[in-house]
Amino acid sequence: MTQSITLNGKGAPCYLIAEVGTTCMGDVALAKQLVSAAAKAQMDAVKFQVIDPYQDVQSDAQYRVVWDGEERMVNMREMFERLHMEPEQWREVIDHCDACGITFLATCDYIEGIKMLETLDICAHKIGAWDTTYKDLIEAIGATGKPMIVDLGPTTQAEMDELIAWYMGAGGSVMIPLHDYHTSVPSQMNMHAVTHLLETLPGPVGYSSPNTESSLDYVALALGAQVIEKRLIASRSDQVLHAHESMEPAELTAWAKSIRDAEAAMGRKE
Repeated sequence: MTQSITLNGKGAPCYLIAEVGTTCMGDVALAKQLVSAAAKAQMDAVKFQVIDPYQDVQSDAQYRVVWDGEERMVNMREMFERLHMEPEQWREVIDHCDACGITFLATCDYIEGIKMLETLDICAHKIGAWDTTYKDLIEAIGATGKPMIVDLGPTTQAEMDELIAWYMGAGGSVMIPLHDYHTSVPSQMNMHAVTHLLETLPGPVGYSSPNTESSLDYVALALGAQVIEKRLIASRSDQVLHAHESMEPAELTAWAKSIRDAEAAMGRKE
């Protein structure tokens, strides 16, 4: 098994995650294609999404997406239903990750999904920014004793303190917060949140990159981010959520090399 998430602290190479949660489109063959592409790009992990489309989504809820530069509205439940895979399909994807020498990760937003992932013996769990106040989910992850990666989004300091208490109180080991934001306004991105997290938390800290631009990825790296997540898609012509924000395989390969080159250029404080 190659399934592990090992972050060796400050000075170690940044842990690079390819995000394919929506861009795999719930298709095993496409998921395996993206795993292969992430491995070729020398990413450390590839992250999927395990979503319950019926949990809170109304049948007529709409969501804005961008395909080929054009905005349109799609049915949210149908979009999430499309992403669903059965445990045996996830097993096939994980086995392909093993074969490619890359770690499988998944964001999960419901407790039964955590239980399902545990049967597959995954090495860590991740939650999205919308679940940072979901106590039962956080405690269920803590009870596994495995690392938990967290997109912080609009999470406040008080909410994060509570989240950590829930997770650690339930038996959690290492929490890895990722600074992310839901804005296109530079003055609202607050990249020094990475610095704040490094100064106030004992564990690794990262950054979830929201689009194909790279400038802020280098900022995060320079500020000390030990994890960076970048979206991957087979083709931006695919009609799927986050298509316009995702890199194609050749782009991701070039991006990962540029991150490693930036690390080499930065050197180390000794």
